[in-house]
Amino acid sequence: SMSIGSKQQDIHVGMLSELPIPLIGHDDKKAVEQLIRDAFKAKDLADEYENTAIAMVESGIKAAAKKN
Repeated sequence: SMSIGSKQQDIHVGMLSELPIPLIGHDDKKAVEQLIRDAFKAKDLADEYENTAIAMVESGIKAAAKKN
C-alpha cells in the first residue's frame, strides 16, 4: 500500500520511488489516444441523441395534454 495514516490518507513518500510506472511505445500511445478521442466523440453523439429523445418525449406529452 502506498498510503499512510488512519484518517486523512497520504502518499508514503519513501515508497514513491518504488512505484512501477509502465511505459508504452509511440504507436501504442497513438492507439490509446485514438480510443480516447473516439470515446469522447461517441459520448458527445450519445448526449445529442439523448437530448433529441427527451425533446421528442416532452413534445409528445405536451401534445397529448392539449388534447385532454
